[in-house]
Amino acid sequence: GNLKAPAARDARRSSADMVQRSHGSGLATGLDTALSYGLPVDDDAIGRAAVSFLAAKNPNASPQTLGQFLAGRLADLGATHFFAVPGDFNLLLLDQLISERRLSMINCCNELNAGYAADGYARAKGIGVLVVTYGVGALSAINAVAGAYAENLPLVVISGNPPTQFLAANRLIHHALGPSGPGMSFEHDCFKHVTCMQAQIIHLETAYNEINKALTAALTHHKPVYISIASNIAATHHPSFFREPVPFMVSLPSSSKPMLE
Repeated sequence: GNLKAPAARDARRSSADMVQRSHGSGLATGLDTALSYGLPVDDDAIGRAAVSFLAAKNPNASPQTLGQFLAGRLADLGATHFFAVPGDFNLLLLDQLISERRLSMINCCNELNAGYAADGYARAKGIGVLVVTYGVGALSAINAVAGAYAENLPLVVISGNPPTQFLAANRLIHHALGPSGPGMSFEHDCFKHVTCMQAQIIHLETAYNEINKALTAALTHHKPVYISIASNIAATHHPSFFREPVPFMVSLPSSSKPMLE
């Protein structure tokens, strides 16, 4: 077999287990059989199998990619537009976002303008969405994000990041400040200071929870949040994206009566 490590087998079994708990044993049994014989089962294969299996179980289910799931959650919160500057690491993600009929993209001339436009949108609509590309795009927008942080605005910053295979490699990549691997974390580190939560989406298994936690944090704390998504998984399906969305239960901040008096 060419599954090289037990960890890889365990990671793929976790996807099978997720489907088994929610929808029955068919897909899980099939994946376990493949794994027991040492056959290669990659994330794309799991995604395709999940789409076929769940569609058969529930003809009314709507298969979703990671990007489509994120777009749907943003639309559920009342966003009807997002502000973006296309770049090579967010192109697949943008294709997924604009496939959501309730969302429209406003193409901006640069990231700083897009950030301030999203700031104004958040003031008017209750939540703003900014989509940028890795490195130069995200850093160009950071001053607007810092302003939203100071003004207590729920602004969702979504950054298209390099594919996951670059995380373990030690190579130069454009728009980075150093070799890939350790040198790729600079963007995440910068946004720690101007956002209340940072979600780095590099595994499909954790995307569902990380996205929901980030959006909840933005609404709860009235602060920007940062979500980075690896470009090679933005258009990939996963069983968790078939779940019924969990309604957002957010307690809005209230004024202190003694302070007002």
